[in-house]
Amino acid sequence: MSVQLDDMGIEDPIYDHECWPEIKAKFPNATFEDASDEIHESRIVVKIADVTWREWFTFLLDSGWHEVSLLFQLSIKGDSDDSPFIKLIKDWIEAHPKKEVCDG
Repeated sequence: MSVQLDDMGIEDPIYDHECWPEIKAKFPNATFEDASDEIHESRIVVKIADVTWREWFTFLLDSGWHEVSLLFQLSIKGDSDDSPFIKLIKDWIEAHPKKEVCDG
């Protein structure tokens, strides 16, 4: 992939329209375009000019919206373990260890 994590501007098809309030709260300059069709009823395209890919991917990981982000999914597909995208994910996981769940 020719894009780097510090490149500015994203345009990301998101397959869950319920995420837009959280995105708008974090990125007030975000714009949204309805991209729904007969197959994808809740698809929106998020456009943010003043955000880096690193900021966007970190937000997606923090919020859990990475699972419905086409840009995120395509960016990591087939990447080698030393790619900047995979490294970002590994660093994020390391910084956010799983919390123990207590049943008592």
